[in-house]
Amino acid sequence: MITAVVIDDEKHSRKALKALIEQLQSEVNIVGEAGNVARGIEVINQSQPDLLFLDVRLQNGTGFDILRSIGKKVPYVIFTTAYSEYAIRAIRYSALDYLLKPIEPTELKDAIVSALSRLNENKSKQLDLLEENLSNKDSGSKKIMLSSATGFHIVRLTDIIYCQGVRNYTSLFIKESAPIIISKSLIEFEKMFDPAQFSRIHKSYIINLGELVQYKGGKNGVAILKDGSSIPVSRDRKSDFVNQLRVNLNA
Repeated sequence: MITAVVIDDEKHSRKALKALIEQLQSEVNIVGEAGNVARGIEVINQSQPDLLFLDVRLQNGTGFDILRSIGKKVPYVIFTTAYSEYAIRAIRYSALDYLLKPIEPTELKDAIVSALSRLNENKSKQLDLLEENLSNKDSGSKKIMLSSATGFHIVRLTDIIYCQGVRNYTSLFIKESAPIIISKSLIEFEKMFDPAQFSRIHKSYIINLGELVQYKGGKNGVAILKDGSSIPVSRDRKSDFVNQLRVNLNA
């Protein structure tokens, strides 16, 4: 049995989450809850939980105010949020777990299973990256955390040239770097990336639109990138790709 604390400034959200955990009959025992930053710090320091369900934004601060104040022993964090795709994308970039309100039982179950298998991981780098991405509105400065067989890589999104997917693996081609191979399918990156910045132009490729220098149309379209790469544009994605280019040009 692992212990957990729920921090959310909405009482009904805390109550709903606790009820869902009880219904799942999971290995999680809720040992405390809080609705603000000060009480959250107090409850965590008192109970030293293994797991923390933490709202991104609180009425009198943020979840990061709590994380910065509880010392080195930070519980495994599952963020809960009802906020925009912007916040969710930042969490995904940082390779952290989250639950979108209203919380679905199946998603909660998956998050708990993931937490149980990863409790001993050091999440400090991911948490620092998330805070940086959330506070930085400039999309050109945002970074992504990538976990490969050789370790963690923190990469600026604008440095990604394109991604190539093969079954459940994706190779990311990075400026002035060797490709990084990640055990995630291309569709997971497609969901993660901002469609205004990245475009899936083929079943096997996503390109960074900022790296595009030419599009050759015709029966078999080709996207030419700044590094000289020629990436095929599939016929079924050509129309969406061209429309996306028009939108970006108008913007």
